[in-house]
Amino acid sequence: MSISRQRPPTQPNAQVLALFKQKGRVPLAVRRQAEFFIFFAHTIFPWLEQYRDRLEAAYCPGNGRPAWDPVRLLGVLVMQFVLRTSDRQAAESVQYDQRWRLALHMDSWEAAFHPAVLTVFATGW
Repeated sequence: MSISRQRPPTQPNAQVLALFKQKGRVPLAVRRQAEFFIFFAHTIFPWLEQYRDRLEAAYCPGNGRPAWDPVRLLGVLVMQFVLRTSDRQAAESVQYDQRWRLALHMDSWEAAFHPAVLTVFATGW
């Protein structure tokens, strides 16, 4: 049995993006910290999409579990390197931090991944 995987949307979630652009509701310090994630969502993530064909080998469609998109995993690895976070911190950030979800073009209902997935993904291809 295989669970189908949907590709991430081409644009970041507009509602989440609007949250970080509201001057009255979000403190300036938080908006400044979010600038990197907004840049990532608009510039880096679309660039990573060019590597989708090469990354398809890292996706296993027949294991019966919902798989995480390999382009998103590559995006997590890039952000993890830039922000100097551990696998566990990166996985938790994807789960709980709206900035990471914005950068990875994720909706609020989408599930995150186990930290071990990063290790397997980083060394497996």
